[in-house]
Amino acid sequence: MNGAYEGDLIRPLGLVTLYFGYAEFEVNSLIKLLGQYGVSIKISETASLGLRVEALINALEPLKCDGVVEVLEILAEAKTLLEHLNSKIQRRLIPALCNQ
Repeated sequence: MNGAYEGDLIRPLGLVTLYFGYAEFEVNSLIKLLGQYGVSIKISETASLGLRVEALINALEPLKCDGVVEVLEILAEAKTLLEHLNSKIQRRLIPALCNQ
């Protein structure tokens, strides 16, 4: 952010929510697609996005077909970003809400 939202918490959170909504849709789509091809991933639909990404990684790691390495790299990066986001939210948002 370039300071355009200085002091405004709602707009940046809205953007983060929107982008993670897109990511969640793609993760869910990949889980369903893999299920159609015999890769069963046992994860609750209400599980967090981070847990679903981790379940995908665990299901794909044993596979030895084209493209799996690239997908695993993307999922590993997504997992890192999710952990970073959770860390930021816990350090910034939660104390801000408690101080109101």
